[in-house]
Amino acid sequence: MRALDDYYEKNYPEFVALRTKCKEILQEEEDLSEIVQLVGKASLAEGDKITLEVAKLVKDDFLQQNGYTAYDRFCPFYKTVGMLKNMYDCFL
Repeated sequence: MRALDDYYEKNYPEFVALRTKCKEILQEEEDLSEIVQLVGKASLAEGDKITLEVAKLVKDDFLQQNGYTAYDRFCPFYKTVGMLKNMYDCFL
């Protein structure tokens, strides 16, 4: 991934930071899911519950694609960056 960072910085300067934040959220969700399995979701702080919901949003609505449909087969990169930016602005 680092091989393209120069390109991203030149053409889509916010993408690297958004990608990093998205990876952090997914990693934190993985850590929190272990806690949820042990003690339940109700014992989490509100911020942690929000992190779980945002991670679910990222996985279900951003990362998941259906390669068999024409509208979801691929996405222009500017749209990908725009979707990440909108998710970041609304939820993070």
